[in-house]
Amino acid sequence: MAAQAAHQVPNSREPSVVCGLPSVVQPFHGVRETCYASPVKAITIRDLRQRWPEAEAALELEGELLITRDSKPVAKLVRLVQTEVHRPRWSPEEHRSWIRKTFGKKVFASSDGQLDESRQDRMLT
Repeated sequence: MAAQAAHQVPNSREPSVVCGLPSVVQPFHGVRETCYASPVKAITIRDLRQRWPEAEAALELEGELLITRDSKPVAKLVRLVQTEVHRPRWSPEEHRSWIRKTFGKKVFASSDGQLDESRQDRMLT
């Protein structure tokens, strides 16, 4: 029984981590796409599609991944850090002041009557 326990295959759904990187990401020792001295981490297209959470974690650590097909580099995946754009909150007071500034004291006819007529055939429950 002890010999069988030693030869058990780990669950393929649980990512194993080697040197801080998920096991699906391996160092690429072929032609490098960058000018950095350290080797670029590579991942196959299949692993990228099927194990995205692990690839995303590796991308977070590395900053870039080399995507390979048949052991040949085909693309480079680079982490994009978006800066948050602060949008000002909508203020009804500012909007009301803009309406007064734009239209002045003009009074527009209400469209409620026309809408009611066009909706006569609908049954609202």
